Order: sequence, then structure tokens, then C-alpha cells
Amino acid sequence: MTYVELHAKSFYSFGLGASHGHELLAKAAELGMSALALTDTNLCGALEFARLANSLAVRPITGGELTLSDGSRIVLLAKTRAGYANLSRLFTRANEVDRREPRLDPSDLSAHAEGLILLSGGRDGALAQLVLAGRLAEARALLGQYREWYGTDSVYVELQRNCLRGERERNQALIHLAREHDAPLIATNDAHYHAPERYRLQHALVAAKHNCTLDQPNHHLYLKSEAEMAQLFAELPESLSNTQRVAEQCEFNLDVDLGYTLPQPLVPEGYTPDSYLRRLCEEAAARRYGALTRAVQARLDKEFRLIGRHHRPGSCCSIARSPGSPSRL
Repeated sequence: MTYVELHAKSFYSFGLGASHGHELLAKAAELGMSALALTDTNLCGALEFARLANSLAVRPITGGELTLSDGSRIVLLAKTRAGYANLSRLFTRANEVDRREPRLDPSDLSAHAEGLILLSGGRDGALAQLVLAGRLAEARALLGQYREWYGTDSVYVELQRNCLRGERERNQALIHLAREHDAPLIATNDAHYHAPERYRLQHALVAAKHNCTLDQPNHHLYLKSEAEMAQLFAELPESLSNTQRVAEQCEFNLDVDLGYTLPQPLVPEGYTPDSYLRRLCEEAAARRYGALTRAVQARLDKEFRLIGRHHRPGSCCSIARSPGSPSRL
């Protein structure tokens, strides 16, 4: 398997995606994909997606589709933990402009490029819009800028073939631009749903978001197989193999590599967070139930084992000490 989808949206891309993350992952597993990138317009579903992917033996790639201030879009994929941090910061900056319609100032990209791979955004990318408008000098300058910020091995000119008007001319211009600058090509399907029949729901969601009717719904934005993509890009096999190349670079796994640890709480001398938590809970249980019965102690032991397994004594200890906490015994 050389092709993996690196541009896929779920329901979390409100008004655009029409499939749950688990549906996309199950389809990817069925198709034999070794990895799948979730590139929603936010990071709301990223952690859930990563956890589900690991359970299905599909390597999760954390990414996002960001809309820039001029309305164009780019796709960013996290290679490393630093890349994920930068992606998060960029989404935060975009949301500071408008929570309903986030927009990112392109000037923010250069300061938050470490650990990320950039896909040019396909039909919605600035590169595509510039070459179609005949503004080739600006397109060349923008591609050069991307490669300066992210590195020549982390910028890919994205091609899509979804049976949409103008895509032949757009792709030809993008291919010419990429070859002129020796930039790698990459094929994506910009998947909005996992199966062809889901296009009806996606059509309805888009119409509802924009409060309009759509006369020409597109049913090609589904998660395609390697065979289907190979047929579409028969003359550009490198655009498929490059998807595997990118997937191999994206080593960051949000489920296991985030590495975030909560700060240690202040506890009395002679205690650890674990032992102090147990003391607080036993005292509270005695107040509530009158005594530590065998049943109460058994339940506390079970909860302590669960807390220890997930390495959360510090956070639970802070909750137990808080007088207003609804979790207090």
C-alpha cells in the first residue's frame, strides 16, 4: 500500500464533513491504509481520532485545514510534538480573529513552522488561485516562501481530481509550477465523508450552513482506495507514493506522544500525592458513611487503582481538597 489519505474531514468540520472519525478510520482500515490524516478546520476531534486509530492499527496523523485572511486554505500536518504545538497556536490565532469564521494572517505561518508539513491546499489553496489567474510570478514567490519557512522536504504541491469544473487547467498549472521549482507533488481527495452514499448528507450540511440550495452536489469527495487514486493519477505515480513518504515523516501520535504532565500539588510534609489523596478520601468517606466499611474500602481501593493506572493522583488530590468540588466525597 503506497497511498494514504492526508486530507480528510470529519463532522468536526462543521458544515463540511459528513462522517464520524470512527467511520473514516474503519474505512481506511478496510482499504488497507497504514495511516490516515484528520485535517479538520479545528482540533476538536484530534485526540479522539488518535485513540480510535491506535485501536484499529491505523497510524493517526494530526493535522488541520486553516483558512487564511484572503479566503484561501492550507493543510498542515504535525511531524513532531513541536509541530503539534505550532498547529495549536495557529488555530488559536485564527480563532482570535473570529470564532465563527476563523481566519489566519499568513504572516503568522513563518513563526510557527517548526515540525510541520505544508500541503498547498489543492483547489482552495493560494497557489491554485494564483496560477489560474495567470499571476505566475506571485505563485512562484509564494511557493519559494513556503519552502523557505518549512524546508524543501516539507512543502508539497497538492493535486485533487474530484470531477469539478476547472480542475484540469488548475492541476496542469500546478504541475508545471512544481516541476519548474523541483517541488514534490502529492495527491489527495480532500475526503469529506467515508463512503460515496454519504454525499447526500454532506450536501444538506453545506446547504444548511450557507442557507442556500446546491444544484450540483459532488459525490466524489469520499475516502478513495489506492486503486481508484492510481487510476486518477496514472501519469503521476510519485504523487501517490509521496503520501506514504509524508506519513512516515509524521511520527507524532497525539494519543501517546503529547507528554503533558500536570504540576505536582502541594501536600503536607511526609505525604506523597497518592498517600495524601487516600487520607483525604478515607476521612471524607468516614464522615459520609460513619465508618470505613469493607464495601466502602473496596470501592476506594478500586478507584485508587484506576487513578494510579492513569497517573492522575495529583489532579484528583487537588479536586478532593477543593471545598466546592462536586466530586468531593
